[in-house]
Amino acid sequence: MDIAECYRLLGLRPGASLAEIKSSYRRLARQYHPDVNSTDKLASQKFIQLTEAYKFLLLYRQILKAPQGSERKQEPPKKKVKVKTKSSKNEKDQYVKPLSEADQKLKDSSYKQLQELLIAQLFPRAIALVEALAGRFPHDRSADGPKNREVRQWQAIVYQLSTLGESSDR
Repeated sequence: MDIAECYRLLGLRPGASLAEIKSSYRRLARQYHPDVNSTDKLASQKFIQLTEAYKFLLLYRQILKAPQGSERKQEPPKKKVKVKTKSSKNEKDQYVKPLSEADQKLKDSSYKQLQELLIAQLFPRAIALVEALAGRFPHDRSADGPKNREVRQWQAIVYQLSTLGESSDR
């Protein structure tokens, strides 16, 4: 399912606002919901397509709205954070080194490339890229601490979009 088809299914123009997307989805979901049309199989299929289109557009907008590398600080200070280690179940304090300038540039350029791959719906390439990033930055931490694991978030988004893309191809 491509972006244009998602907008078409929801009866929207490309680039519609988030409020328009939600409003259109809710209106159409009430119309085609299986509980309302229990005997109509086509309405049930239409409802599934609408839901997939809605989820796809939300994830797509989330990717496009994510902060770019230029908005990050060049040299984040070292922070003391709690990191779980595989060798023990106890947490221990560690100082997390900030990424080098070269690694930060690599991460930023990879993020831009990942966006382009997702927009083009080249999911196998996007998965390969995000997996390589996860291997390169296994303990990805930003200056905000351990709760901001960007590469892990990217992985989740890529896998979610790829499963939505596969289910719409059937």
